[in-house]
Amino acid sequence: KNAEFLKCLFFLFFLSSFQCTCHSLLEHCRKHKYLSSSGEVFALLVSSLLENLLDYRTSMHDGSKENRMSCTVNVLNFYKEKKREDIYIRYLYKLRDLHIECENYTEAAYTLLLHAELLQWSDKPCTPHLLQRDSYYVYSQQELKEKLYQEIIAFFDKGKMWEKAIQLSKELAEMYENKVFDYEGLSILLKKWATFYENIMKAMRPQPEYFAVGYYGHGFPSFLRNKIFIYRGKEYERREDFNLKLLTQFPNAEKLSNTTPPPDEIKASLKQYVQCFTVKPVMNLPPNFKDKPVPEQILK
Repeated sequence: KNAEFLKCLFFLFFLSSFQCTCHSLLEHCRKHKYLSSSGEVFALLVSSLLENLLDYRTSMHDGSKENRMSCTVNVLNFYKEKKREDIYIRYLYKLRDLHIECENYTEAAYTLLLHAELLQWSDKPCTPHLLQRDSYYVYSQQELKEKLYQEIIAFFDKGKMWEKAIQLSKELAEMYENKVFDYEGLSILLKKWATFYENIMKAMRPQPEYFAVGYYGHGFPSFLRNKIFIYRGKEYERREDFNLKLLTQFPNAEKLSNTTPPPDEIKASLKQYVQCFTVKPVMNLPPNFKDKPVPEQILK
C-alpha cells in the first residue's frame, strides 16, 4: 500500500511539474519569431491533455465514481476531437464499466452505442483498434456491430428504456431480414421486441427526478469548478436524498438556497459552494402523436 501511495504521489508530481513546463514552453513559443503559431498550438494541446490526465488520475483515488465518470468523459472527448479512435474507444469501455458498477444501465447502453456508431453494416474487416478488450471473435464490422447492438439492447431493457431498445431492434431486424437472412435470429429478436411493447404498457416504471447541480468556487477540482451538471436520480430518489448524498461527498461545501447564477465573488472564492435544484425534462412530442388519444404509458 505504501509503495502504491508513493507511486501515485510521484505520478502526480511528475504531471504537475510537466504541466508547469508546458506553461513555460507556451510563453517562450509566443515570443518566438517562427514558433509563435505552431509552437503555441502544440503547447496548448499537451497542456490540455495533461490537465485531463491529472484530473483523471486524481479522481481514481477520491472515492467518487461520479467524479471518475466526469474525468473519463473529458479524456475520451479529448481523444475523439484529436481523432485517436483507439484511445477513445478504450476510455469508452472504462466509462461503460463505471456505469455498470453504479447500475446505470441506460447510460452504459448509450456509452456502448458510441462505439457501435463508429462501425458500418458491411463486410469491411475490423481493424484491431475497433475490437478492443471486449471483442468478440468476429471478422467484419457488421458482425461486431450486431454483437454490440445485442448487448446495448440488453442494457436498455435492464434500464427500462424499452423505447430505445425497440428503435435499435428495428434496425437490427432490418439487417436480419434483408441483408443476412438470419430468420432464426430474427424470430428471437421479434419475441424480445413484443416483450418491450408489453412492458411499456404494463410494467411498473417510476419516473426519476432530474437535478441540476452547480459546483462553485476554487475549492473544487478543475473538472467541477464553476460548472453545472444534470443528474438523473435513481428510482424513487428525491431531492432531499440526493442533497444528502451530495453534501456527504463534499462535507465542507456551503449549500446555496437559490436557483439563480451565483455572483462572481462566489465563483472566485477559495471555498466550495453547491447549488442543487430539480429540473423537468421537456417533452418533444412526435408529429404522429399530435391530436391523437395516445395512452399515458407511451407518453412517459
